[in-house]
Amino acid sequence: MSKKWRVYCTEPGDEGWQYVWADTVPTGCPNDPSHSFDIDSIVLLGRENPLIRISPHTRAVRGNNYTEVATCQFDPDEYEGTLRRVKVLSYLDSGATSYDVEVYDRDNNIQLVESNFTNTSEEVQEQSTGIISSPPSSKTILEINVKKTGGNDNKYARVTEIIFYFGV
Repeated sequence: MSKKWRVYCTEPGDEGWQYVWADTVPTGCPNDPSHSFDIDSIVLLGRENPLIRISPHTRAVRGNNYTEVATCQFDPDEYEGTLRRVKVLSYLDSGATSYDVEVYDRDNNIQLVESNFTNTSEEVQEQSTGIISSPPSSKTILEINVKKTGGNDNKYARVTEIIFYFGV
């Protein structure tokens, strides 16, 4: 679970409050680790919480074009915090080497985030997308799309669960 931290940077020219999402306590200025900072200023401001878990309706993808694996109706007024990222529990068949996951806002026709993953073992792994910088501000349908980007044509990328995380 990622956490939002506030750190006071004391470096001339960059002096002021800096904010960062990280799993652990920051050990330096988020803008530049070589900057000086006030270690006593570090404050935990919030956390990402998993609030939506969905099972995909399509679990195996082998094409190199996006395939919709899940959709969900999303209303930001029903959740505390802001949609921050999506984690996918997934694995690849032996012989498949990489795949992309896209979260798409269908109603506003906007790609929210796209990430590429490699997982060469046939074990389920939790893969985390990048930060969603412009989350939906109104009710919409979110699509989770997957495409295989590497490996043998007859091998699959497999998705077992999708988890939406919110920052508070």
